[in-house]
Order: sequence, then structure tokens, then C-alpha cells
Amino acid sequence: MIPRQEARVIVAGLVNNLLRGAHRAYLADDAFPASVAAIVIIGQILLAEARGEPLSDSKLARLLEVPRTTLHPRLAGLMSAKLITRESDGWRVNGEHFASPKGEHALREACQMIIEAADSLRKLDSFS
Repeated sequence: MIPRQEARVIVAGLVNNLLRGAHRAYLADDAFPASVAAIVIIGQILLAEARGEPLSDSKLARLLEVPRTTLHPRLAGLMSAKLITRESDGWRVNGEHFASPKGEHALREACQMIIEAADSLRKLDSFS
């Protein structure tokens, strides 16, 4: 038996559902594993931008623990998809793309998944 299996299953399901939802909303033409990598890259760019510290190629590669040569083709693909832009101070997410009806729907779905998973976790004896 896996310790706290019910909680682990809920969390694993949430992570999977969040990744699949982002895949469907923004990267449906890509293979799912490639989309997961792209989602991680976009997430790092979004977090840095929200802190007011857009990332350079070097900083992003260090955060992701990948060589820049591995990162560059992925960044080019995300730029082609208009999910990110390169500005003079670093990488940024394309706010217009995420503010679209499709982006807003994806955000609402993600928030609902998180709320439902939190409710399920709260009901478990091990988290009372």
C-alpha cells in the first residue's frame, strides 16, 4: 500500500488534469509530453514576469536546468504559437493570447479543478 494513497491519487489527478487542460487550450497540435515541457517554460516566464524580473535565455535555462541549446528551439516554437514574446528586458507571456475567451475558459476550468481537488483532500481523515 502506498502511504496516504488517496491523497496522492487526488494530487496526481489534479496535476494531470491541469496539464491536459493547458495542452488542450494552448498546445493541442503538439504531442502531450512536448506540451508539458512548454507549459513548464511558460510558467517560469509568467512567474518571473509577475515578480517584475523577466528572464533572459541564460537565467531561464538555469532555472529549468537545461542547456540553452535545448531551450532555444522550444522558445522559438512558443514564439511561433504567439504564447510568448521576447522583449528587450527578457521573455514575457503574450497577455492577449491568455486573455482571449479560450484562455479565460482554460483559467476558469483550472481554478475549478483546484477547488474540487482541495475539497476532496479536505474530506480525507489524514487532512482533518
